[in-house]
Amino acid sequence: MNSPKKGLILVVDDNQDSRDIVKRILIREQLTTIEARDGQEGIEICFEESPDLILMDIRMPRLNGDQATRIIRDSLGDECPPIIGLTGDLLEIKGSSRKHDVFDEVLGKPYEFETLTNIVKRHLAKVA
Repeated sequence: MNSPKKGLILVVDDNQDSRDIVKRILIREQLTTIEARDGQEGIEICFEESPDLILMDIRMPRLNGDQATRIIRDSLGDECPPIIGLTGDLLEIKGSSRKHDVFDEVLGKPYEFETLTNIVKRHLAKVA
C-alpha cells in the first residue's frame, strides 16, 4: 500500500453525475479526488491508493457500500480511513445509527456545499 497523501479522497458511487458533483465541490477546497464506480472497484482502489477519506455511496451494484466498507474495515483495522456513507434515501439516514453502523457518518444527497466540505474537513482533521 502507498503512503497516505493528505487530502486524498476516494469517491465511490455508481452514478457518474454524483461523482462529478462531489469532485467539483472537493476541488474547490483544493482536495484531490480519485473515483470508483462500485464497491468492488472502491476496495481495489482503496488498497492501491491509501486515501485519507472515503465517500461511499450506500446503494450500488455488484457490492454495496455497507459490504465494501465492512471489507475495507476488516482488512485495514486501525489503519482504516474515515468512511462517510452517502445516500439519496432519507429513510436510510434516519435509521443510520443502527442500519449503517459501519460508517463514520451518513450524508444525504443532494449535497449542500458547506455541509459536505465541513464533514470532509472534520474527518480529515482526525487523520492529520
